[in-house]
Amino acid sequence: MKNTIFLKMFFIAMIGIAISFSACKKEETTKDDGNKYYLTKESYFAENETSPDTYTEYTYDSENKLTELTYYDHYRRDKVVLEYDSDNRIVKNTVYLKSGSNFSEKYDYNSKNQIDKITTYTNYWEDLTYDGDGNIIKSEHYDDGKLNYYTTFEYDKNGNTTKDYGYHADGSKYWELTKTYYDSKKNPLSDIPQYQILKRIIFEDDFNIKTYNDIGYKLDGSIKYNDIESYTYEYNDNGYATKKIDDIGDFTTYEYKTVNK
Repeated sequence: MKNTIFLKMFFIAMIGIAISFSACKKEETTKDDGNKYYLTKESYFAENETSPDTYTEYTYDSENKLTELTYYDHYRRDKVVLEYDSDNRIVKNTVYLKSGSNFSEKYDYNSKNQIDKITTYTNYWEDLTYDGDGNIIKSEHYDDGKLNYYTTFEYDKNGNTTKDYGYHADGSKYWELTKTYYDSKKNPLSDIPQYQILKRIIFEDDFNIKTYNDIGYKLDGSIKYNDIESYTYEYNDNGYATKKIDDIGDFTTYEYKTVNK
């Protein structure tokens, strides 16, 4: 169970797409230079630092499929490897840790080409339920064949998540995540051909978020934590985020390669 949660969080962290957003003037003057932008590097800097504390490199094959994500910090080098089927669907990701350990997730698809099951171990899996618009509205996590916890999702008219509720198997609250104030920009991974599949794995939205409020609950229903975060972004002339600045001054930079449409 602990390894499974670690795998999911590690994979999400390595994908590292922006969570929250604050509008900036460049948003109004976005241009289209006729290229797609594929994220190649994401670097995190502590406030006023000139060298990154951590960074992630994104590797693509000759067909521009995202195949590897490699995470670096001062102590380790870890890697995620993505595998595809003949229909260019992601069917497996494996996390290779510097320690020598590795964890994998496998993905099953329904008749609508939607991921409906994520399996980590034989007796641990996640079932996904969709609405008529193709949005995930429920995610059920099973451990040793029994429901452990589940998550429900709410969306705005553009299909962006506005509410993310976590519940224990008995229905008591686990967490509550509220996302508000989306911009109209693409997030840094949105041009990747397999993005529509990838975002179902990491529960990502098409647009970036200004603020979010994350509340965690104890088993007795009292609040364990209540975090509010907000970000400001800078863009290039084509509307792709080049820098994300959080509310304490730490920041993340994004680098891309261009591919002709």
